Amino acid sequence: MKSILIALPLLLSGCSTLGFGEVPEDDALVIQIERDKTYYENLIIRHEGYSKKPYMDGEGIAIGHGTNLTRRGLSQEEARYLLRNDLERLKKELPKRFPVVETLDSARYAVILSMAYNLGIEGLSKFDRMWMNIERRDYIRASTEMYLSDWCGQVGQRCSDLADMMWYGK
Repeated sequence: MKSILIALPLLLSGCSTLGFGEVPEDDALVIQIERDKTYYENLIIRHEGYSKKPYMDGEGIAIGHGTNLTRRGLSQEEARYLLRNDLERLKKELPKRFPVVETLDSARYAVILSMAYNLGIEGLSKFDRMWMNIERRDYIRASTEMYLSDWCGQVGQRCSDLADMMWYGK
């Protein structure tokens, strides 16, 4: 619960009938009002509904409970929260689809996680020769397959960074 503080000038100073003694004029009476944040959230949720996918509203693209992405975008904190959620989901999905990832060192696992984030699990599954070489622990050839892919031409420096990490394991 969040509290809101309201400051009122003490016009009552010196009013003995209300039980106040002499109070300097620049002091304030503070009244604390408790607010239940879930009340506001539930009211808005009831009116806005929920959409897990972006949709067009009156002022641009919105998502969730009416968060307008066109007008306000995302804060860095919100973007980081979404990134972390996506990474956690990928960490659960990757070993189911590609059990070999559980045998990779940290650097090579990071390569696969980054590629999965960029391409999705389905896109990552199209790297047949890379996966074949990872299964064989031939990371040099796996790296070469990354360099030879169409993806490498699309993502530029990202490909170079990740392919080098796959090659050297760091």
